[in-house]
Amino acid sequence: MGSTTSDLLAVDDIVGYVGSLLSSVSTLQSVVLPIFAKIGIDLPPSIDETERLLGVMKILSRPQSIIESWLTLRDEDLQRLLQEARLSNERCVRLNNHRRILERNFDPKVLGLPVREMLERFTNVYKSRLRFLKLGYHRDLKDLKQYRGVGRDIRYGTIVEGLSTSSKILDDQEWLQMNLPKALEMFGRLYKGARALTRRYRPIPNHINILYMLSNLHASAMPQTKAIVSIENVVATASINQRVDLNLITQNFVEVEYRPDRFPGLAFRLKSPKTATLIFSTGKMVCTGAKSEEQSRKAVQEVVRRLKKGGIPIKNEAEIVIQNMVASVNLGGKIDLEEAARKLPKSMYEPEQFPGLIHRMPDPKTVILLFSSGKLVCTGAKRESEVYRAVNNLHVMLEEKKLMIY
Repeated sequence: MGSTTSDLLAVDDIVGYVGSLLSSVSTLQSVVLPIFAKIGIDLPPSIDETERLLGVMKILSRPQSIIESWLTLRDEDLQRLLQEARLSNERCVRLNNHRRILERNFDPKVLGLPVREMLERFTNVYKSRLRFLKLGYHRDLKDLKQYRGVGRDIRYGTIVEGLSTSSKILDDQEWLQMNLPKALEMFGRLYKGARALTRRYRPIPNHINILYMLSNLHASAMPQTKAIVSIENVVATASINQRVDLNLITQNFVEVEYRPDRFPGLAFRLKSPKTATLIFSTGKMVCTGAKSEEQSRKAVQEVVRRLKKGGIPIKNEAEIVIQNMVASVNLGGKIDLEEAARKLPKSMYEPEQFPGLIHRMPDPKTVILLFSSGKLVCTGAKRESEVYRAVNNLHVMLEEKKLMIY
């Protein structure tokens, strides 16, 4: 009887513990999920990850020594700290993107090859069509084929793109290995778990987003209003490194526009993404109208794909470079342009000729038009992150110099 009672008590304890655990998990979900949803952090996949993020939030809610030291920083020092965070995050994001691009054509183990030396040979020594006669070409080709996949052919353009991407991956890995220790020292507990980052090469979304939130603790680190930024146009250039018969394209694609007596380029328009790509007989292209970097690249790739499908002989993949971005911005308040012309460095304001103030920002290198309504036009950036950084830097500067009117 005593044994039965003991067993029942043990079972009762287990049921109680399970009920308590379920209650704790339910409470955790009710607390954590709304917070994560509000600040845009992905739901943590494990209890360890949840515990880690809650620890970071605890630091935010109860400032400890590292955060308290940040509160005493000058504006420029805090901005430098945030800049270091952005650079680390951008490197990780870029590395992740490069790895995805590489995996489309090669096994990532190709990074074990001397890819930089091979890239040098393929872009210089093996550049001609008689590359198969060059010493070492077949050896390099054989080494690359083992990472290409069974039954997949390997073209010169694919090789150069793969080696170029591999070289960029190595550059980013080396940068991270050099700078992550500094980041660990600078950001302290907020970079807990960064060692795993160096193994998996993931971005740092959770920690960097929370680090951005810290700037709210510093009165002058973040603007009072959130700027509304809209990318209006992305201009990209591309090259397929071969000549193209524009007359043949006109015969095969009736919807294109080609008037060589007026303009040497052919206009190829897409409905999705809504863009216009100018194609020249040299194989150069200019794509306009995209609303993001990704759209711009997709548009050029889609044009090349359609040309190939339409019987246009194209051997190489397009090499795409973002040249310029134009963004419209609303700061949510008015700007005193007369005073701004005196206080903002590298600015020009002549209202008799043009109603806006022209401000040239050295880092990131952009030109921003300011209007008294609080509207801006930002040009010159080559990445979306540069647009947002330029707008934020200017917004903070305007508030510091008391040039915003809310």
